Amino acid sequence: MRDHEEGRSLYEISKAVARRPGDIQRTVRQMHNEKLLRADSDEPTRGTLFWFNSEHQDALEASLADNRPPGLMAYEQRTVQITSPEDVSLYDVLGRAELNGMISWAAEWGGDGEFLVAMLPGTGKPATDRLVEALRSAGIRCQQRRVGQILSGDELRRLIGGVIDVRRGP
Repeated sequence: MRDHEEGRSLYEISKAVARRPGDIQRTVRQMHNEKLLRADSDEPTRGTLFWFNSEHQDALEASLADNRPPGLMAYEQRTVQITSPEDVSLYDVLGRAELNGMISWAAEWGGDGEFLVAMLPGTGKPATDRLVEALRSAGIRCQQRRVGQILSGDELRRLIGGVIDVRRGP
């Protein structure tokens, strides 16, 4: 919303966060009551436009900050494997505020314009689909994935211990 100087309606906000308007209405009203959001009317009604109160921008960004170390993966975390041609700017898509707020971290993935982008844990499929659609619309190839079981090296060795002796190879 901060890149929308004219504000966004409840419907526009709901689309940006991949939720139904009714699911977020109470939260938006609470944020307005607490002066985190400004509105174009004192008593918000249908069609009211909202925008972030710049006085609270630092606090908002701190609360939204992802404090997990880059590269850390969580069970069922969604990822997007990206291959960007040289003539297409991946950063133009990833720089869009309505898309990059749900990204936890990104890593170069093999070079030659390949990246692995990890969504914030808990990011749902509809929100990840929006990122994938924006990337594909820009001519960027990508595949959506989800993290399954995570094993330590010891857990993996115990799992395959009866099949392969990892010290001697297959």
